[in-house]
Amino acid sequence: MNKHMILATLISGLALSASAAAPTTILGMPLGGQVKSIRACTMNEIGRLDSTPLCWIETPALDKGVRKGTLQIPGSATRPKWAAYARFDATISKAGVLQRLAANSHRIEDYAEIVSSVSSRFGAPVLARSTGAEPTATWKHPDADIFMLCTRRYGCSIEFTSPAYAAAQKREAEQQAAKEAARPIAP
Repeated sequence: MNKHMILATLISGLALSASAAAPTTILGMPLGGQVKSIRACTMNEIGRLDSTPLCWIETPALDKGVRKGTLQIPGSATRPKWAAYARFDATISKAGVLQRLAANSHRIEDYAEIVSSVSSRFGAPVLARSTGAEPTATWKHPDADIFMLCTRRYGCSIEFTSPAYAAAQKREAEQQAAKEAARPIAP
């Protein structure tokens, strides 16, 4: 490989990592970007879809400064129908970066509509299984890793994960697997 090819490869890699690092708006939220301070919802605000500000429906769980919990997100009228009445779960880093956003539709029948909706923005899923008791779909995109699982009991849950958080989760899983592999087989 000559030095011009190496330079071109490095430049394109930097451009891809820069674009992947930029936040992308998902359902009105900045995935991979800063989230302004979020307060707790009042009892009168829970379930209102009109002008309620962004708020935690319940106190988020804290793990090493990372907040995980259920959000009420304003702007129902600006979301696709499958997400208009969804429940939203989020993971927000210690630095206030939205790392993961999950929308939980309550109807398994929304599967095809969600696949079509997400595909219109992120391209066709790299894996989709629409038959069986638990239809799934997976998308890989520079702006987000997306996974959807639908069940008859809970409906469809679609999870949008920032590339940085997905990479960190993968590293953590690999480290855990290596740790487990080092365990003795016999008691």
